[in-house]
Amino acid sequence: MSTTQLALFEAPRGMRAPTGYVYFGTDGVNIKIGYSTSPRRRGGELKITQLLTFLGGVEDERRHHRIWARFRIGGSEWFRSDPELLEWLDRHVPQGTRERMSLRALIFRRQTLATHQ
Repeated sequence: MSTTQLALFEAPRGMRAPTGYVYFGTDGVNIKIGYSTSPRRRGGELKITQLLTFLGGVEDERRHHRIWARFRIGGSEWFRSDPELLEWLDRHVPQGTRERMSLRALIFRRQTLATHQ
């Protein structure tokens, strides 16, 4: 993992220790970036498939919202599944996991839609 990529997962100096988890989930079309102390429960409540979860706080969630702001849908925590965001997730979601299979299905769906438009 490069220093730039690693910085996306590390809290800047002086910030509080993580109190929960930042998660990336999908409804099969778009990506939700959220924060929860119980991401599995939250995913079930929202009916989303978890793609990536890591220790973090609200500040980390906000940082990812800023990083991916150009793909944000309105003022929500939902983001378009743009190829750049999907490529980033593709580099970070572990191989051989259910999350990886869900991500690959989303990438395939996105590519198929783009081809037919």
